[in-house]
Amino acid sequence: MAKVFGCSDEMGRGLAIGAAAGVGAYIVVQKVAAAISAADVDFSTTSNAHSGNVYETDRAVAEYLQFHYGKDADLLPYSNGPTEALNFASRTADMCSEWVVKLGVPRGAAFDVGCAVGRTSFDLSKTFDAVLGLDFSHKFIATADKLRAGASIEYTATLEGEATGAFSCSAPLDANPGRIKFIQGDACNLPPGIGPFSVIHGANLLCRLPDPEKFLESLPGLLVDGGLVVLISPYSWLKSYTPKEKWLGGCAGPDGTVKDSFKGLKAVMDRVGLKLVHEENTPFLIREHIRKYQWGISHATVWQLQK
Repeated sequence: MAKVFGCSDEMGRGLAIGAAAGVGAYIVVQKVAAAISAADVDFSTTSNAHSGNVYETDRAVAEYLQFHYGKDADLLPYSNGPTEALNFASRTADMCSEWVVKLGVPRGAAFDVGCAVGRTSFDLSKTFDAVLGLDFSHKFIATADKLRAGASIEYTATLEGEATGAFSCSAPLDANPGRIKFIQGDACNLPPGIGPFSVIHGANLLCRLPDPEKFLESLPGLLVDGGLVVLISPYSWLKSYTPKEKWLGGCAGPDGTVKDSFKGLKAVMDRVGLKLVHEENTPFLIREHIRKYQWGISHATVWQLQK
């Protein structure tokens, strides 16, 4: 099996490490939760008004469980809704699997950066030998690890006002949880010793990082020869996450010209030896309540490390 931490990721050993990490993550979650403002608890992840701690709230976990695992009819019970935006987390995993085959990259280890509550990692485990899922949110990682251990998780979703509905979810039956390890971490300060990976996946991640260029510059050293990076981003830059001087685009440069995010991304990727091989637009849908959604259209790009 592929190495993701510089040592053999044997199934039993991976389970033991994952279980231990889950306990530690639970303890840390309690400490982090105490620091979250009361205001953040009331905000949806689709709001721009929160402080940035929103991803450590129970509401965020519930919204992302529904985003990643919700049944189509529960998430969008309308025949005239944007159904093409459903199953975003699975569709981006499929993009990874599709392009390693097209470009002849061995399906060794996959790295899901900003994995949230883990759906893409589970889907990647169907076709890759090992999967490492990393997220900055302690609560998201604790939740993903419970699913990896076989738990069925109950959660509530807002219907309207203070009315909620009860739902449950579990890992996909055709996933290989023994191949997956979830860890809490910082995409801009990745742990040493990880990799090499056949593919690195980051969905709706770049515009939530404090230093996206630093993250991008770290990617070539984590890839196998000819390995792939699959990035999906709506380029929704906010100063609450990313200092304006670190934005890849969406603001005026020193000469007053407005920078384009994709051009800024491509400039960094070209410089570090990652070549663009594919791009497309892919929609996503996050439910805030039964009649209010965030519909977005992310820019999906596939890059290959030049040999």
